[in-house]
Amino acid sequence: MIVQILILTIVVPTGSCCSSRYANEATNHSSILNADTQRTCNHGIVDIVCQGSQGCVDGLCGVCRSDADCGAQSTCKGSQCIHKGIWPPTWQTFISMIGGFSISILGGATGLGGGSFVVPIVTLVSLFKSSVGVSIAQVTIFGNGFMSFIMGMYGKHPNRDRPRIYCDIVVVMIPCLLAGSFIGVYLAQIVPQYVITCLLCLFLILTLYRSFKKAVVEFRKEQKTRKEEKQAASTFSGIKVGSNSQKETQMIQTTSNIQSQSSLNHADPQLSNENIIIDQQEHKHNEVIDIQVMDEISSENEQIQQKENNEENNIQINNPIQSSIPDIQVEIIPELQIHSPHNTPESESESINSQNTTKSLEESLNPIQQQDQQQSEHRSINNHINTDNISPELAQMYKSERRLSIKKTIFCIVMWIVLLLVSLARGGKSGKSIIGIKKCSAGDWVIIVLYLIFSVCMTCVGSFFTLKEQRKKDLLGYQFAEGDVRWTLRSSILYPFICTAAGVLAGLLGIGGALITNPILLEMGVLIPVVTATTSSLILITSSSSSLQFAVGGILPLDWGVAFFIMGVGGALLGTAVISRIAIKKKRYSVLLFLISGFFCISLLISCFHGLFTIILLALNNGYMGFSSPCN
Repeated sequence: MIVQILILTIVVPTGSCCSSRYANEATNHSSILNADTQRTCNHGIVDIVCQGSQGCVDGLCGVCRSDADCGAQSTCKGSQCIHKGIWPPTWQTFISMIGGFSISILGGATGLGGGSFVVPIVTLVSLFKSSVGVSIAQVTIFGNGFMSFIMGMYGKHPNRDRPRIYCDIVVVMIPCLLAGSFIGVYLAQIVPQYVITCLLCLFLILTLYRSFKKAVVEFRKEQKTRKEEKQAASTFSGIKVGSNSQKETQMIQTTSNIQSQSSLNHADPQLSNENIIIDQQEHKHNEVIDIQVMDEISSENEQIQQKENNEENNIQINNPIQSSIPDIQVEIIPELQIHSPHNTPESESESINSQNTTKSLEESLNPIQQQDQQQSEHRSINNHINTDNISPELAQMYKSERRLSIKKTIFCIVMWIVLLLVSLARGGKSGKSIIGIKKCSAGDWVIIVLYLIFSVCMTCVGSFFTLKEQRKKDLLGYQFAEGDVRWTLRSSILYPFICTAAGVLAGLLGIGGALITNPILLEMGVLIPVVTATTSSLILITSSSSSLQFAVGGILPLDWGVAFFIMGVGGALLGTAVISRIAIKKKRYSVLLFLISGFFCISLLISCFHGLFTIILLALNNGYMGFSSPCN
């Protein structure tokens, strides 16, 4: 298809559609052509060259008369070229849906949605306008974020008994993201397509470097930890095998001494009658030694097992949930030392020295194992913080964190409902304003300004209560978990500005906003599983609001929107349940980071190719490359 379009672009300048006679006959078509009669076109690239819902009439962009005047993927309805529905499907439809579903799987695993992939696919393959492609991408992100949010809502924090979604971040960032997406959707109707793709490429270049650098650092850290664990495990196994082989060698030597002594006694018949009683006593004594050596090995294994059980019991006793379990003290009986005629003081000293050497080696090589045990104990303590010796107010704070905050959830819902009312009040192509306001009228501009002021006020409210809660935690001695954000006045001002830019790019470029918020949260030190779940909730709110505005504005085709929403839900289910869960279970967080970096890289290649391809077509065919009016 792309090759065909390139051939058409080469043939067009010499073809009949670009000849001067159509320019001379432009006045004869004044009844069916609009003011854009000087723009040449052909039926292969009418969807890209002509503006709005125009068709290609006798080689010039204008009002369509039949389906032949529209592009390959459009039909003429009411003198306007409208893109074909998803049914009956074509090969372009299948490619777009397969690509969208594959992107949704990666988007669900990384929490990025995948909008930067969907826009180039639906515009290049299905020949949608850039604004329509952005709307379809937002619906795909909406479905992806919806399923990721449902699964992240029931997922637990790695170090605490609370949801994986970071509610404080959502409260601070969501008003700015919604306001930014509102502005971005408005700009998407004005800014030319090549400007959108160039901005997307520039953004992807900036974020690709930071994400890939973070992935490499995390991968090296994981490799170093795994290497140390393997070395420690191999050394401990060697010490254990050496101690067991020493016991077996001692038992074999004892048995051989018994056999040699008995053979000497039977070789001399004169001594056999005189020493038969001594022989029997020594034989019995050696049998006792043999049995005691075996008992010594088994008792040592039992003591090791008892020691491990004692450590587990101590950890469980420290756990406040099991504080009612009484203390259990296990006394370990020291080993009995059996002195046989074959054991000399030198051999006893050698055995004692070997035991001391073994213990010293175990103590010197045990720090890694002790560190892992301390981390597991620390994680266990963090998961269930002891609330016996703390203030009731702090205990209630820990208890309230075990589930999503109702107040913070209501805060986000209110922001979303207000945006819905603003969209319905402004109206669009598919529906009139519920209060009778015309587009681009004074009342319309008043609503826009009031909504932006409301968003700024809600951002200040969210930041104020977050800072107030931070100071309260500091006064009460709150134990912050790994990856928790320490909010300051600077961070509560800086991050909302960044999120506003993320929302603008989300609505303008068709991304979910997570491509910006994800690197921001990683730089803030938030844990990767928490970042994935939190960004999923953020893109759910921003993409749903953007999809709503596109639907009210008549830009989103409903059949394509429903199909890509379902694909987004299914892709997020597979990505979160399979790829993300395996990476978290194996503690290979670098896998998710490399997926994010690969996501950026492929998006960059596709978007840059798409932008360059569009610019070449517009330049060769005298296409419209200016800004559009939002009032049309």
